[in-house]
Amino acid sequence: MNLTKEDSKIKSFFFWIFISFIIVAYSLLWSLKFSSSLGIDINGYFFGASILSEDLNLYKDHFDHKGPFFYFYLKTLINIFGKNFTTQYFILSFTTLIYFASLTFFSNVVLKNKISIILFVFLALASLYEIPTDAIIALFNQSLIVFGYTAGTYVYLNKNLTDKNKFLLLLLANILFFLALLVRIDAIIHLLIFNILLIFYFKSYLRFLCFSIFLFLLIFSFFSIYFNYNFFDYYNSNIIFNLFYQSRQSNIYLFYRPELLKLFWITGYGFLFLTIFLNLSFKKIKIEFSSLLIVLQLLLSLVLLYLTKYDKNYFILIILPSIFMFTAYFFESVEFKNFKIFKNLLILYLIMICVWSLNFIPDVVKKNSYKILFLKTEKEQREFVHKMEPEIKHTFDFIKKNNIEDIYIVCSEASDNFYFDIKKPKVSLNGWLYTYPGFEHKYFLNHYNELIEKQSGFIFFVNNICMSEGRPSSKYFKNLISNSSGIEHDGYFHVRSIK
Repeated sequence: MNLTKEDSKIKSFFFWIFISFIIVAYSLLWSLKFSSSLGIDINGYFFGASILSEDLNLYKDHFDHKGPFFYFYLKTLINIFGKNFTTQYFILSFTTLIYFASLTFFSNVVLKNKISIILFVFLALASLYEIPTDAIIALFNQSLIVFGYTAGTYVYLNKNLTDKNKFLLLLLANILFFLALLVRIDAIIHLLIFNILLIFYFKSYLRFLCFSIFLFLLIFSFFSIYFNYNFFDYYNSNIIFNLFYQSRQSNIYLFYRPELLKLFWITGYGFLFLTIFLNLSFKKIKIEFSSLLIVLQLLLSLVLLYLTKYDKNYFILIILPSIFMFTAYFFESVEFKNFKIFKNLLILYLIMICVWSLNFIPDVVKKNSYKILFLKTEKEQREFVHKMEPEIKHTFDFIKKNNIEDIYIVCSEASDNFYFDIKKPKVSLNGWLYTYPGFEHKYFLNHYNELIEKQSGFIFFVNNICMSEGRPSSKYFKNLISNSSGIEHDGYFHVRSIK
C-alpha cells in the first residue's frame, strides 16, 4: 500500500514519539541507581558546583582536573532547581537523556531504515550496562563529541546545503568539540582531527578558523570571569596535573583490560562491530570527508583508551560511542544472507541487556533509598544519608558532640561539606593534592600551612581512603600524620589532633 506524504509524516511523528518515550523512560529508570549507591565522583561534582561562589573559586579553592564547562552546566541547573538530591537525580537523568539523544540524532542522520534506527537506539541504551553514576561527566562529554560529529557528518551527507548553512553547521561542530575540551582536556584530539580534515575539504577554512578562534577565546574568557580563574590556573589543573597524574599510573592495564573487554562483548558492541567490519566492502566505500571523519574518530578513541591505563568499567564510554558511530555509518552499506534475521535477533538481545541493566531497581524499592529524592530540606536529606551511611553519622555526631566549628578535612571530597553541614568550606576536593607527591598547588599549601600551625590539641579529620595502606601520599600528608596523634577511626574519617 502506497502511503501519501501526509500519512508518512504522521507515521514518522508517532515513530519518534515512541523512540522519545523509550529513551526518556530508560534515562529516568537508570538514574535511580544514584539513590541506591551515592557515588563519590558524582557527589563531588554536584556539591563542588553548588559551593562555588565569590568566596570559593574553581581551581583555587575547589581543585579539580576537569574543565569549567561541566561545572557551569551543573551550577546553572542547581541555581534553577536548587541544591538537593532531587536536583541531583534530575541532572543525572537529563545528562543521560542528552547522551542517548546525541547517539539517536547520529543514527537518524546516517540511517534510513526505521528498524535499523530502533536497533541503534537499543544499542545506545545497552552502552550503560554496569556503568556507575560516577560516569556522569563521561556521558556529558561524549554527548558533546557525538553531537559535534553529527553536525560534521550531516554537512557532507547533505549536498543541498547552502554555503552559509554549511559554514554555520561546521562552526557549531567546532564549538561543540571545544566545549567538550572544556569538560575533559583529552577531547582536544577530536577538535584537532576535525580541523585537520577541514583544511583539505573546506574551501573557506581560513575564514572558518578565524571565526572559531574568536569564539573559542570568547567562551574561555566567559568561563574564566564567571569562575574567577586565570589561564595558568586552568593550565596547571587541566594540563600539567593530568600529565603528572597520567605519568604516575601503573602500566599493568596497558594491554590487559578484562573488565572493558567483558563489557565490549556483553553490550553487543563487539559482535556488531565484528559483523560490520568483516562484511564491509572497502572497495565500495567512497573516500570523502564524512567516511574519513568516522574512521579517524574511532582510531583516535582507541588511542585515547590505550593511554588511560585503566580498567574501570566506565572507561568503556571512551570507545563505545565511537564504535556506535562507526557501525551506524557503515551499517546500511553491508548486506549478507539473513541480514534481516540478524537485525531482529540483535534487537531482542539488546532489549534483554537493557532490561538486565535495571536489575538494581528491586533493591532500590526494598531499601526505600528512592525516598531521598522526595525530601525537600537539606536537614532531612542529611539525616537520610546518615541512615544509609552509619559511618558518616558517627563522625557527624562526633563533630556536634565536641562542638567543632573550625572543621579542617584532609583528603576531602566536595560532598563532605554537605554530609557534615559545613557552612563555610575552605579548600574543597584537596585529596588529589595530599595523595600525589610532587604536585604543589599554592592554594592547597595555604590550607596545609594553616592546619600545621594550629595550636596543640587542634582536631582535624582525614579521609579513611587516604589512610589506607599502599595509598600514595605527599610529604605534606606524611608531615601532618607525624605531627599529630590519632583520636579515633570508627567513623567516616580518621580523627587526629595536632601534637
